[in-house]
Amino acid sequence: SNIDYSKLSNYSLLILDNVKSISSGLQNEIKGYLKKGGTVFLIPSENIDNVSYNDFLNKVIIAQVSRSLKGQERVGALNNENVFYENVFDKIPENIDLPLVSSYYPIVFRTRSQTEVLMSLQNNSSFLSISKVGKGSFYFLAAPLTQSTFTQHALFVPTLLKIAENSQLSYPLYYEIGEKGLVRINENIINETVVIKEVNSDFEFIPEVINSNHDKGIAVHEKIKRSSHYRLLVSSKNVMPISYNFNRLESDLNYYSFTDLEHEIDKYQLNNHIQVIGTPKGEEKRSLGVLINEHKYWKYFVIGALFFLLLETLLIRFFKS
Repeated sequence: SNIDYSKLSNYSLLILDNVKSISSGLQNEIKGYLKKGGTVFLIPSENIDNVSYNDFLNKVIIAQVSRSLKGQERVGALNNENVFYENVFDKIPENIDLPLVSSYYPIVFRTRSQTEVLMSLQNNSSFLSISKVGKGSFYFLAAPLTQSTFTQHALFVPTLLKIAENSQLSYPLYYEIGEKGLVRINENIINETVVIKEVNSDFEFIPEVINSNHDKGIAVHEKIKRSSHYRLLVSSKNVMPISYNFNRLESDLNYYSFTDLEHEIDKYQLNNHIQVIGTPKGEEKRSLGVLINEHKYWKYFVIGALFFLLLETLLIRFFKS
């Protein structure tokens, strides 16, 4: 069918249902779309072109599918450790009646570091999987919808809802000042005036708008120097709030060695004012105690206080009017 590749970036989720073959052009577009943060849900047809499928899967998630296996299988388990089905059910029954599958395409993942099986068959083959590709997510259903009871099962609707929910663009709590990258937006901005304005001041500027096939967003190019809250205005319409903060990571601290410190003290003739104590590791408290005990100034203060107390007593006694 005719697909306008230039409009793919307008959508956060692509559902490719009943797909028989995947052309090289579509393969490249989907791969780019995924890397930029899009979500793809691929559902095969009953008679797929294994060559084009494997070419595509090798490019995207390093996996291969075999020819269709016929014979009744049941979905055996949900991956409860994955957050995908979190808050979908109050409690999953132990003997839940899961979907039946009459034919499916066994898929082998060459690497599992970026892939998780969300639903598996009783023979441990994947039924529904999710793979991270760049900034995006790729879902693969191993069976055509016509070859399982999945669409009639209570899991079908919440599964699609979760895929759609997870595909939505999530915004960070704040951006870092000086950080390179785009402020991502859902708006498709064409020939409109875009302004970023600080909330509590008159500061504002016009950012660069990026609107390519696979990427869209706002580039501030280090024009924001102050930690504050801002508004993104498109044609004077308040589109979204943006916050900027300084980097919260600790600085990379450099330390002088014992020899370096002594050299710097000699260099600036500070020997009469600064003393460097060199101690083995773990002996710092002991060395500090020795240093303190060498100068027990508190004794002089006690003696002085007693002397002035005695002097005051004598003055009161002999010079009292």
